[in-house]
Amino acid sequence: GCTMPEPAVDNEEKEGDEEKSKVPKGITPVFLSSATQQIFHCEADLDVTDEKTHILLSKKSLLEDIHNRAAVSDFQPLKKIIKNYPGDELLLVYDYEFKYEQNFYLCVTEEAKELILNPPQEEGVGERKGEEEDNEEIPTTPEPKEWECLGSDKEILEGIVTQSRPLLQFTITR
Repeated sequence: GCTMPEPAVDNEEKEGDEEKSKVPKGITPVFLSSATQQIFHCEADLDVTDEKTHILLSKKSLLEDIHNRAAVSDFQPLKKIIKNYPGDELLLVYDYEFKYEQNFYLCVTEEAKELILNPPQEEGVGERKGEEEDNEEIPTTPEPKEWECLGSDKEILEGIVTQSRPLLQFTITR
């Protein structure tokens, strides 16, 4: 049987969706394949990490990649945005938490670029960062959670073939 009440599960999922869908103005989530990451020297967990999250890419090199690799280029859907970008370098940020549902995001306005490069220092934020560095936690393997029934058991039971009528009996003689 199910151990978790249904409404609690639905609320958690909705909150998570809302949090992920809020993409700030000037930022465009983009998925970069490992081949693209190698071309632009921005390989996840190698060139960019959760500590060093961003890298500057020249507008010219992005447009050359779109021209040379055409539809294969991961930047192809952003061609118009990249062409209209006022500066010479775009900021590519490694989204290691998949906050915007892709592995990277591209700052497509100078304001967004400045905000990432020079984040505003709010009171208390700096203090919290210092505390995190002092009390560095060692990552551990999460404990397995108890099974949560989300309703798929009903579909499985519906798919099981059961006897709905008495079997036919034949007698064959020579």
